Amino acid sequence: MLEILYEYIKNNNIFTTEEIAKELSITNKDTLNVYLERLCKKEEIYRYERGVYGRVEEIAFLGKKIHPSKREVVNHLYIHNNQGYVGEGDYILEIGLSTWCPSKRTVYTNAVTRTQQKYDTILKKPKTFINAENYKYLRLLDCIENYNEYPIDAKKPSDIIIREINREQLDVMLLLATAQKYYKKETLQRLLEFIKEFYYETA
Repeated sequence: MLEILYEYIKNNNIFTTEEIAKELSITNKDTLNVYLERLCKKEEIYRYERGVYGRVEEIAFLGKKIHPSKREVVNHLYIHNNQGYVGEGDYILEIGLSTWCPSKRTVYTNAVTRTQQKYDTILKKPKTFINAENYKYLRLLDCIENYNEYPIDAKKPSDIIIREINREQLDVMLLLATAQKYYKKETLQRLLEFIKEFYYETA
């Protein structure tokens, strides 16, 4: 088993016990855990928490060993394969609504059922199940719903919201329908105000 584990680790920076067992068709997880523990003691892999590991690499010119960062772990566990997205503060900064940089990332993910903090990240349950088709809609609507909780300093927020809708090629009717179905009335109203303000000023 050790040889196939080495091969797997060589090709994966971050992995879970479940992922290894599934990929390598390993049924005896107790034996797998024994081998993983040995690799941890030899500092060939790093254990972040129960069942979550990262490959350790030796950086010769630094004279030290390193493993993937917490951010990379979050990306793998909670965002990878369209199961989540980075939202709120980081997204607001990214699209230009604010110049304020949040101290922690907020990630919405299918992998949690309640809000929690882990790996210096705030993990939140999404309004509905996230997939490749809806995450851009949900991300923008989360931003609009939590709009008043952040120091927005853009001169024309409505321009930025409309620009983001156009940049991501979002269907406005679907965006409105999603807001109405899953979000507070105030979120839908604020979205409508942004749309009206933009088109009123550019008319």
